[in-house]
Amino acid sequence: MGAICAIILDKKSIRKGSLKIGLLFGREVGKEVYHKTFSEFLEKLNVEKDNLTVEILDTAPALIAYKYLKEGTVLYCDDKNAFKRFKAAKISQYLEMKDEMQVHAAIALRESESLSE
Repeated sequence: MGAICAIILDKKSIRKGSLKIGLLFGREVGKEVYHKTFSEFLEKLNVEKDNLTVEILDTAPALIAYKYLKEGTVLYCDDKNAFKRFKAAKISQYLEMKDEMQVHAAIALRESESLSE
């Protein structure tokens, strides 16, 4: 597969036949790698296509990567240093984005309140 780390999100959903897995490759991977990895999971885990979500964390939006990092459980990790660097970078990116969103929300709220007066 080539992933250096795998994180499972929401272990409880496994009992319902649903599986969400985030993979860290430590490099950019193309669609071919994604589709091959997705197919391997379908085959090996015997889950339906609609019940499997595979996220490539290297290129995932900050919010999605942060959710896996915060709420997920690491299944395996071959390169803990690369994982720590990735985690620090994504959390920093997420927090920066979150701060910007809060500023924009506050501005929008003020503008909507001034329109209603």
